[in-house]
This record gives sequence, C-alpha cells and structure tokens, in this order.
Amino acid sequence: MKKTKNILLLMAVIMVSAIMFTSCLDDDNNKKISDTITLTKQEMVVRNQTLSGKWEGKLYFVNTEKQKSDSTYIVWVTDTTKLTITINDFPVSILANYVNNANLKELLEKAPTQPLVFNYCSFEKDYREYYNMYYFRYIFVPKDNKMTFKLNGDDVTVTFVESLSDMSNVYNPIAVHYKGIMSGNILLGDLNYKNFSYKMNTLLAFSGEQIGR
Repeated sequence: MKKTKNILLLMAVIMVSAIMFTSCLDDDNNKKISDTITLTKQEMVVRNQTLSGKWEGKLYFVNTEKQKSDSTYIVWVTDTTKLTITINDFPVSILANYVNNANLKELLEKAPTQPLVFNYCSFEKDYREYYNMYYFRYIFVPKDNKMTFKLNGDDVTVTFVESLSDMSNVYNPIAVHYKGIMSGNILLGDLNYKNFSYKMNTLLAFSGEQIGR
C-alpha cells in the first residue's frame, strides 16, 4: 500500500508540472459544493462537441524500477456522435511497470499497442466558477471498464477503477477541456493473466492538443 501511495504521489507531481492542474481533477468530495449550475441538454451537447476531432499529446506514467516519471506519445480520436474517445495505439507495454512476475513483465514489454475506447459525457452539474471560465469537465471511463488483448496466445484483461487515493487526494476518471488543451486521468485496477490477478492500482495522466477535425 505504501508503494502505491508513493506512486500516486509521484503522479501528482507529474500532473502539476506537465498537465498544469491537479485539484481540478480531484473527486468532487474534496471541494465543498456551494455554488453550482445545472447544464441544459443543449449545453451538454455543445460541450460534448468541443472534443470533436483528432488529438495528440503524451501519456504520463511512473517507471516503478527507477521511481521516476516517464511519458510516451499518443494520439486519440473523438466521436461526438457515439460519445467515444479512442486511443488506437495504446502502449500496453507500460503496464510492465506494475506487475512483479518476471515472465509477464517481459511479455508486456514486447507487446504491441492495442486499441482502448472510452465513453465520455459532460458533467450535468458543475461549479459556476468552472462554467464561467469555460473549464469543461467530462466523465471519462473505459468502455465496459476493461480492455482485453492477447499476450503469447492467452487473454489479458485490464480492469479500470472508479477512484484511487493517496494521502491527500482522491482521483477519479475525469477529463478536462480548457483553452484548447484536453487532459485527464486513466485509473488502472487489476491485470488478469492465466488465472492470476496483479493489482496495479495506479494513475495514468494524459494531456494534449487538437490537431484536426
């Protein structure tokens, strides 16, 4: 548990330096709701459409062996009709950082990229302060809360969780769009392979800019 907290704390540092925000991605329970606004259906449609197009940026993760931050380039595409965001080449090799089985670690390090699909939707109720500054927040969760792919002929299933916490913050699967930058949290849960379950319990942060419609 201590190792997990250290990893999350390191991720918080990454998010401060590379994504330019942390508390804005925290769970709503960390902030007293005193002045909120309920969006109309049309306002939610407009917000959902602001993410339209193709995006590029970086996925930030922790190299657990070196206990330092790292990143890799990713591209994602948003379908505002289906309300999905797809990373066609999600680098599953970074999952090797979070398993302690030497054989599995080696297989993951050599694994090809995989598609990862997210469902997203604008918050229906948001803080008036965010609303006024065009700081758009979205519920952002992997489809079916899992990703499955083949590894050496066997199925690997990665599950995702609804929240992770360290000693001071609670992190939820939220995406944000602000001043042309889209950023967010991907919360990894367990990795299941050959009837064994490996608890990753870590946060991957991403951030990038729109490069096309």
